[in-house]
Amino acid sequence: MRRATQRPDLRLVPCRCLGCGLEFTERKPLAAGAAGAAPARCPGCGSDALHWLEWFVVQTHRGAEPLVERKLEAQGFETFCPRYRRVVNRARRLVTVVRAFLPSYLFVGLARGQGLYTVNKTQGVATVVHNNGRAERLPESVVTEWRKRMGESGIIDVPAAGGPRREKYESGQEVEVVEGCFVGARAIVEVDSGQTIDVWLDAFNGRVKASFYPEALSPVVRRLPG
Repeated sequence: MRRATQRPDLRLVPCRCLGCGLEFTERKPLAAGAAGAAPARCPGCGSDALHWLEWFVVQTHRGAEPLVERKLEAQGFETFCPRYRRVVNRARRLVTVVRAFLPSYLFVGLARGQGLYTVNKTQGVATVVHNNGRAERLPESVVTEWRKRMGESGIIDVPAAGGPRREKYESGQEVEVVEGCFVGARAIVEVDSGQTIDVWLDAFNGRVKASFYPEALSPVVRRLPG
């Protein structure tokens, strides 16, 4: 009996019909550096008004995330840059600041007829991240997971310090991500502020700085061989 397998040169693309609301997936051929073509019709009602996005990872120049968002959205692209809000002490004053979870990175959604060439040439963009010659795609489930944690403001509120006592992480300590879209990844602690932990982790084909809640990380315990 021949075993049915999915061809390695095909991928599943999420689609949503703007007419009847049907959500479905379409098998599409892989295309390096381009979004390809969207399905022509909804299999439910036959409408050609489809919301179809493929998410890609964009690296920006330092501090240019807001500029890149504005420029891309002005060109008709959908963008997503998860941010969090926390209180910090500046010059003996408590100040609320908003920061990106992944500094110098954001995600862009390509719809029918849009290509990555325009994204790469946008002011403030350092590069569209590639992995083995192909543009790095971000699963729709990752974007959905981030958005579930956001309020109406589009910003994730970090719990204030003062919860259950815990041991602080030390700079250079190795930790493992146990929650969220990077679960299972190893990271190195840069600084533990109490509210969040800034780390360096391997992602998007490089070393990326990111911030996590304390409960999203677990220390890596090295066991002696024997």
